[in-house]
Amino acid sequence: MLSQGSLQDASFSFYLTKEAGAAGSKLVLGGENPAYRTEDFVYYPLVSETYWTIGVDSISLGNFTVDAGVKGIVDTGTSAIVGPTDVVKKL
Repeated sequence: MLSQGSLQDASFSFYLTKEAGAAGSKLVLGGENPAYRTEDFVYYPLVSETYWTIGVDSISLGNFTVDAGVKGIVDTGTSAIVGPTDVVKKL
């Protein structure tokens, strides 16, 4: 699609409903749709193409932040949150 000129760029984004199975989730190819976000769109460079791996400097939960310095996997199909024991215990 990109080589055919159908897309603006090679990026993509997801909008997922809060409730599993609810209608309204979207996959946007060729960018992002501002109607589906409340903050600026941010690009994160991959540190490895295996499992969409990105660097994670810190993790925030409410007003609490943990310096992490770990790798994270971006996966829209996973409902589990796992990580190094020392980081997870702090959360």
